[in-house]
This record gives sequence, C-alpha cells and structure tokens, in this order.
Amino acid sequence: MERLEDLLQILRENDSIGPRILSFSLDTNLSNPHPDDLETNPANSIRYGQTLSNVLRLLCSIRRFSWRNHFSDVFRKDLGLDLADAITSLGERTSLQSVSVQCIELDAFPLPFLFKLDHLSLAYVPLPPEWDSTTPPIRQNDYPTRLRELFLHGCSKMTPWIAQTPALFSQLTRFNVWMRTDDEVLMAWLVMQAASKTLEVLNVTDISHFRCPCSIIRKFQKTLLTPPFTDPNLIPGPIDLSILQSLHTIALSFTIASADNVVFPMCICGLFKPPTSPTQLKNIEIQLNWVDCVQGSEEGRLVDEPGWRILDDILSEESLHPKLTNVLFKLKLGYGWRPHPFSNRPPADIVIIRDKVASLASKLFQRTVAARSWRPKIDIEIYKSTFISY
Repeated sequence: MERLEDLLQILRENDSIGPRILSFSLDTNLSNPHPDDLETNPANSIRYGQTLSNVLRLLCSIRRFSWRNHFSDVFRKDLGLDLADAITSLGERTSLQSVSVQCIELDAFPLPFLFKLDHLSLAYVPLPPEWDSTTPPIRQNDYPTRLRELFLHGCSKMTPWIAQTPALFSQLTRFNVWMRTDDEVLMAWLVMQAASKTLEVLNVTDISHFRCPCSIIRKFQKTLLTPPFTDPNLIPGPIDLSILQSLHTIALSFTIASADNVVFPMCICGLFKPPTSPTQLKNIEIQLNWVDCVQGSEEGRLVDEPGWRILDDILSEESLHPKLTNVLFKLKLGYGWRPHPFSNRPPADIVIIRDKVASLASKLFQRTVAARSWRPKIDIEIYKSTFISY
C-alpha cells in the first residue's frame, strides 16, 4: 500500500509523468474480506480506499494493465464502488491494448471493455458466485471485437461464460491455453470453434498426459454404456484441427515425471489423428521434458514406446496434413549426478548418454522420412534435474 501511496504522490507532484506511463502491473495478496477486519486489515485500503482508484485515473495513456492476486479469488462485490468505477474507466482509454488478470473475477471488467482489447490474459479467473449456465447471454452484436491474442490458464470454470460470448473470440489469431482436464479441453475447443476462420497459432503450454491404469479401465468397463472405456484425458476431447481454416502453427509442451506412469503422451496422437478433412498445418513443435530419468531407460523411452510409431504413421500420411513441412521435437532429459567440485561440466557417463539418445532418436520417424520430402528435427538437451538425487 505504501508503494501505491508513493506512486500517487509522484503522479500528483508531476502531472507530466502519468501520460508517459504505458504499462502498469499490480501484484497483491488479497484474501476474502471478513466483516470484523474491514477497518484493521491493510488490504482493505486497496479495495475500499481511493489510492489505487486515483492512480488508475491518472494513467491516461496506458497500453498494458496487469493485476495478479496471489492468495485467493477477488470478487467484484468485494471491491469498493470507487475502485470498480476506476477499473471500468480503463476501458474508455483508446490507448489500452492489453489486460492480464489473475484470480480477479471477470465481472470486474465489463464486456465492452474486453471487446476493445488486442490482448487478454486470464489465469484462475472466477465467475460471479451467482452466475450459472442459465444466466441470460449478453448482447454482443453491438461490440465489434479487436481481440487477437488470448491466454487462458486454469480457467475451466469459465466454460459456460465462453459458450455465451463467442463473438469476443471470433477474430483471434493466437491462442495460448492449458488443456489438463475435461473442462479445460471443452473450454479450449469452444474458443477454437469461435475462432475457426482466423486462428493461426495454437500454443498448448500444459496438457494432460496421464494414462489410466488397466485395473481402473477394467473396473469402469463394466459400468459404461459405450465401451471400451478410455481415460477422457488421454485424447484431448472432441478437437478436430481441420475446422481451423487458418491454423499454420501448433506447439505442445509436456513435463513428465516417472510417477505419471507415462513415457510418450498418447494425446499427441489423439490431437493429430486423422481429421475430418485436411488441415492447414505447416509447423508443429513438441517439447517433452522428462524430469527424472535414470541411466538405462533410454531405449524404453525412445525405441520401445509404441507412441512414436503411431505418430510416425500419422505424419507420413501427406493427405492428412498436406502443407506440413516443419516438425520439431525438443527432448529434454533430466538426470541426477554428483557435481564436480572444480567444474560445471557433467561427468563422462552423462555425456555418453546424450550421444546414445541422439543415436536412438535418429531411428525415429522412418516412415515419415520415406514418404515426405522433409524429416522431423529433434533437439536433445541433457540437464541436471532437481527432481532426482544422485
């Protein structure tokens, strides 16, 4: 709070500074307010005081606004009227292009506000407690959207809201999202459908890769109406890349531990499975980060894992992804070793592992190499992992 007060004093003492501030970031640790501490809790000075409100009103040329709360959700009803009005007034700035929020209720930012943005980043953003799927949809035809880039991380609770606001996403060109659960997959798919004509780049920075144990599969096999049962997180939902008419680049990132009981995430094959029609994909980048490798596991990770062969079959079919010319795999393998007291270089047996992995990786994608005019590129990084002891 002291920093906000100091900033406000500076802005008031020199009125030429406010118009020159283009970016404003606020990090807070606000918790749910309790009636007994409305006057004694310093955090309430941010909610109900006028310092933050006055600072925001003086940023008349702001382009980028960020508010990240790190403790719990902040709901609009818990904000003072003056602060809520100041946030709304940000949307009236013609200069504002980008908003990033974390754990701040979406209703703190009115829909016309969001339609004026070029970039929107939402992380763990809640809907109002009283909001549900029966809430009447908001009129959107009056707000032509400018939104081109969207980040959605941990926002599965927003799925009903996204289903009612497709016009907001109709001009997206870049989409960065997590797809770790069924709800997140459905949420991502709704956005993709809304942006089916314009989306060019899809970046899935965290995606589910957990394989369901056979015992669990057999248990549920007896009760499901449509066998055979598969883990719903294994294949990323109903996504069909062929409807994305402008999508040319897709990037996937995985962090895999031994406890996950997964070597190769089969959802990769699920995502690139034969689409209903040819896709427009030109570039694929996939990063696999195995964080706790042990020496001797390299063959099982690369040679014996059937997922590589399944993906090879998919990539070799030119009719599925006819424009595809660039496929990059970034293989990161974390090992444990005892550091040398006088050198940061890895020991000789770790250096040998890199050569071994490179040799094994060179044998992958034989069908693709034979069928296409290009071959997938594989980058290999061996690093000292903090997840494994030496």
